[in-house]
Amino acid sequence: MRVSQLRSDHPALLDSLAELRSTLQGDLQSDDTVALARRQGLSLLGQLAEHRQLGADLLYEAYWVDVASGD
Repeated sequence: MRVSQLRSDHPALLDSLAELRSTLQGDLQSDDTVALARRQGLSLLGQLAEHRQLGADLLYEAYWVDVASGD
């Protein structure tokens, strides 16, 4: 189930990246555009950090529960 959740995160991450890329291709002389890009970038970083942590938790649990318990 958690692998499915991790996989299902990918389209949303790609959408967020595409939005940021689109913003960065706009008028970066505008303070509003820069502020929008900053918000989008920080949001994407947060999403990536959460996604990475879920993956790390899954690997940790798989190793310590599945492998270590078999010792």
